[in-house]
Amino acid sequence: MRTKFKSIVNSLVIILFSVMILSSCSSDDSNDDQNGSTSYYIKAKVNGQNISVSHLAQALQQGSGNNKTLTLYASTSLSQIYPFFSCDIEDLTQVTTGTYNHATHIMLFQYYDTNNNTYGDYEINGTFPFQLQITEVTSSTVKGTFQGPLRVAGSNTEIVTISDGEFILPRYYNEYGNTTPTN
Repeated sequence: MRTKFKSIVNSLVIILFSVMILSSCSSDDSNDDQNGSTSYYIKAKVNGQNISVSHLAQALQQGSGNNKTLTLYASTSLSQIYPFFSCDIEDLTQVTTGTYNHATHIMLFQYYDTNNNTYGDYEINGTFPFQLQITEVTSSTVKGTFQGPLRVAGSNTEIVTISDGEFILPRYYNEYGNTTPTN
């Protein structure tokens, strides 16, 4: 009796383990995202090459009162995050439409290429030519465009040109997935 019970338990463990392995397998499609949709993304031409990312796409608003930070982010996939885009705009009283750049706001826009090189909207020849435009803000989405040169920190020669940048991102509050607005 004890041997039969042990055999049943071992069989159940093997079946459970098999189901877990099979259910954890999924496609490594760079268009998949945590939202179950490819309608949220960040895309642009980087030196003329089309780059589009949608995994974990988000416009995350953190903070409260007159000290809010907006983080825009999307990557390729969980198993291969590069390339990806990220942007932090800090010290906002409200998340509103408008033009943002490193010279007029506390902002850092970055692009990480497939070789893990990081390009940011750092000063280039005494100016900050990179521009991000937020064109629409609702309680559930943030949309906009961006363009301009990005460079490797400490280098004036390692530059990529971003053109036709566009994003449509789900808006979250204080943590990924939280759609309840905060003050």
